[in-house]
Amino acid sequence: MSAEVDGVADSLSDLSEEVDAGFEASDDHRAELAATLDEHAEELSSLSAEIESIGSDVATLEDRLSEEGDVGERISDIEGELDDLSQWRKKLQSTLLGGDTGGDS
Repeated sequence: MSAEVDGVADSLSDLSEEVDAGFEASDDHRAELAATLDEHAEELSSLSAEIESIGSDVATLEDRLSEEGDVGERISDIEGELDDLSQWRKKLQSTLLGGDTGGDS
């Protein structure tokens, strides 16, 4: 019977060592996961700040567009202004160079 008790005691000792080793490995794994979660939290915070910055930039652009109108409208306005300037330049050039006086054709 003493041999059986010694055998059970040895088995319990081995099992206790295995459980201890399992807890140590679990603690190590838990620490690694905590570090990874901390890194991801920092990355998410950085990404969130970047998204907020982009959102602010988009809002600024939308405000500018609403103040100045549609981009296509603005381009059309500029083209109209360029046409007006071109006509004005032609009139000025004609006047300065003594262009059309109404009699010569």
